[in-house]
Amino acid sequence: MGSLNSTCATNFNCNSWIFSGWELGERLGSGAFARVYRAWKSGTLEQAAVKVLNKYEAHNTAASLRAEIEILKLLSQRMTSVSTIAEIFGIYQDSTAVYIVMKMYSGGTLEDRITAFGHISESETHTLVRQLLLGVLELQQAGVVHCDLKPDNILLQCEHNMQNPKICDFGLAMSEQLGLDTEHVVGTECYIAPEVLTRQAYSSACDVWALGVVTYKALCGRLPFPTNEKAKQKNNDPKP
Repeated sequence: MGSLNSTCATNFNCNSWIFSGWELGERLGSGAFARVYRAWKSGTLEQAAVKVLNKYEAHNTAASLRAEIEILKLLSQRMTSVSTIAEIFGIYQDSTAVYIVMKMYSGGTLEDRITAFGHISESETHTLVRQLLLGVLELQQAGVVHCDLKPDNILLQCEHNMQNPKICDFGLAMSEQLGLDTEHVVGTECYIAPEVLTRQAYSSACDVWALGVVTYKALCGRLPFPTNEKAKQKNNDPKP
């Protein structure tokens, strides 16, 4: 697969939401750092998901946006037809935002699947985790640590099986090429490795830990550890 197209979206029109040949439709979801929209390639039926990062939101600093773009470009250059990384069609930007155009996967997220069915069978989890381990290895070979591997960031090709899952959302990722941060804790509570909490260096082991938590949640339908909120509630319960 060739390198990413990273250009300025000079033909972006904020009224019609058309840029670089893509027309944005309804919002598919939103998170702390970005919003995701369905998009169509102008004049075709081809669909994509577009992650929009507003440059004027405080957490989307120039450095963080540049890091995410560089990591996606690095991974794209190494991507193959059997890659476990979500495919990126292109990255564009204008004066207000960065637009990451990704392949649309019809199966939703692993989190959606767990929520709908309660948990995943052992055989399906075996298939899922085996392929996600290959994805973590792929990241390791590229010198990239995802730092936020969780069911919300795992896309499924189909609603009915766990074949060929895809890892997405590299907004918190780090790379050896750009430097690994040891001063800040990033990630999602309950998926963060112990060494991160003690300010040790990030490594692919952090993603392996997170994948272990993902495996537990897939099998059991719940996290292996309580969140801070649940822990506080438990600690505040009256003693018998």
